[in-house]
Amino acid sequence: MLEVQKKRYTEHGVTAYELAETEGLLGDKAAALQYLRLSLAQNESRLATVRTSSCFRSLHSDPEFRQLVVDTGLPPLT
Repeated sequence: MLEVQKKRYTEHGVTAYELAETEGLLGDKAAALQYLRLSLAQNESRLATVRTSSCFRSLHSDPEFRQLVVDTGLPPLT
């Protein structure tokens, strides 16, 4: 599924946020953060759910993820 999503991403069929979700579920924190940064740079609307998405629960203690939440304009994680 991930390889299909990556191919579709290059064709603009999948968003960076969707790839971040998949990477988060697979446990690849670095890749999830990379795609989340792209999502923020591309101003993707689904990024508004980053704080509550279960796909990113494993990232909640990561300082870079916590900063990304704030950079999106959402309240900081507590």
